[in-house]
Amino acid sequence: MLALLLTSAAVFVVMTDDPILAVDDVFPEPVILDPERHPNFIFPEAARTSDLAVNRFVDRFARVCTTGKYSEFRLMLSRKHPPILPPRFESNFNAVKQVRVLSVDRLPPLPGANVPLAVLNVEYELEEFAAKSGVTTKQVRVAIVREDGELRIGPIPSDALAKLRAYQAHLAGQSDSARIEPAPSDNNKTNVEIPASQPAQAPGRPDDGGGAVTNRPLRIGS
Repeated sequence: MLALLLTSAAVFVVMTDDPILAVDDVFPEPVILDPERHPNFIFPEAARTSDLAVNRFVDRFARVCTTGKYSEFRLMLSRKHPPILPPRFESNFNAVKQVRVLSVDRLPPLPGANVPLAVLNVEYELEEFAAKSGVTTKQVRVAIVREDGELRIGPIPSDALAKLRAYQAHLAGQSDSARIEPAPSDNNKTNVEIPASQPAQAPGRPDDGGGAVTNRPLRIGS
């Protein structure tokens, strides 16, 4: 009886060309997964962001993917891009051995670019049968965006990619400058190395013309 009702409803939708439902919604394409295969997912504490909502979203997305829940997976994808269809989801599920989050980078608003809320940097390991040219480990980064008040995952917008790279290069340049900047001297003191063969002697008093001697560092080699 239930099967008859579903079939009648499907025929009615197709015949009336109702735009509310599509044929794929009535007869969804099944996702056939290996029940003994579950990709391992690692999201280390050091890779997490200070935004707890983003961390929870990444954790939930990982659970959905590693348990093969395709319907929930579709709901978490950006609506602005073509969806990932069941065959691709199925092949990726069976081919991926492990996924590790390297970092979740929160981004500031960049003028003139549709910048995502954050960038998810991921390293994944493939099963040997799925590796091409012997390469089993690859890296990819995707965008975490906010659409209609909900967090979703999608590709990084092309108009933001160049500005995103420039921003990351700017941050890297600041980090390099901080590493090579010499530390300030302690109270303007100068360390004088005295050879062991000579006794230590007090530095001579400069000729100040009878005035007070200023507190300035000793000049070496003058």
